[in-house]
Amino acid sequence: MSKTKVITISNQKGGVGKTTTVANLAYALTQMGNDVLCIDFDSQASLTNYLNVGLEDDKSYFGVYEMMLLSLRKVTRSEYPELAAYNALIETEEGFAKLCEVCIHRPTYLAREVQTIDGKRRVVDVEREFGFDLLPSHLFLADYSLELSRSASSRGGAGALRLYYVVQRIINWHEYDYILIDTNPSLEIMTMNAICAATDGVLVPTNLDLLSTRGVGNLVNKIGEIQELLLHMPEPIIHMGVIGILLNLYSERRKVDTTIQSNLNTFYPFRILQQTIPESVDAKRAVLGGLIYSQVHKKAAAQYLAVAEELEATLALMKQEGQKIQYLESASDLKIADPGE
Repeated sequence: MSKTKVITISNQKGGVGKTTTVANLAYALTQMGNDVLCIDFDSQASLTNYLNVGLEDDKSYFGVYEMMLLSLRKVTRSEYPELAAYNALIETEEGFAKLCEVCIHRPTYLAREVQTIDGKRRVVDVEREFGFDLLPSHLFLADYSLELSRSASSRGGAGALRLYYVVQRIINWHEYDYILIDTNPSLEIMTMNAICAATDGVLVPTNLDLLSTRGVGNLVNKIGEIQELLLHMPEPIIHMGVIGILLNLYSERRKVDTTIQSNLNTFYPFRILQQTIPESVDAKRAVLGGLIYSQVHKKAAAQYLAVAEELEATLALMKQEGQKIQYLESASDLKIADPGE
């Protein structure tokens, strides 16, 4: 059995910190000595750009779209003159390994250092690695759902397993400790692919507002449906379901935040991570500098490291307990008490 833990970070609500969570969690897991791959499965390519890939020319690199497309069908030279040469690679493990080498990137950032040059002390920009791998995205990924609908193999639910099969082949090529998948804010076929691929579970980040927290219920129910679908396939796949909820932009000094946290713990039958991510303008400042939030904010770095440790402990506990399939009533039933009460 592979040691690789495959996790999707998802929430159908936008603006809740999915991309920031993936990048900073990958960075924290790397700091703990893990070998990590991030997959950007969002056509907006936010994670890809966040990690300084594809900022100049969206067509200058291969990534998850090309790998998924080749796994779906052969491409013609008139469609993709550069990609057509890779048609045969998808058919053998040796060829797939070559495709991985082309599509999987090692993202970098520029670090300012003081160096002695020609006897003088100067500040120079030095390229450094974040320490983990990236399977990037670009806008072409938006066309992939159409490719799935055109494919005869998408009938009967198999279309939702495309990313699962690609991820399993990646694991056979290189046995990462963790694969983290970033998703778009929806519950359509692409997000279903990301959830199906994440057999070790789904981590749900959310902000501390009512609209964001109410969106969690529908996602949880969809994950439950996917678990049952996978369990009743001819070759059953065990999916661990919801790992827990990660609270973003949290301030323990705001009564409303602690009140919502308390209500979430009461309402949801699964873990609300004890570790939370602080609100800070440094998150935006980091992006402007081509860095990760954890690299410019010490408290954030400590919190993401604590989240990574709690994540590992939670996954170990889930493995002991075995698969659980959970459904919720409408999340609109969630009552948020007045923090002044």
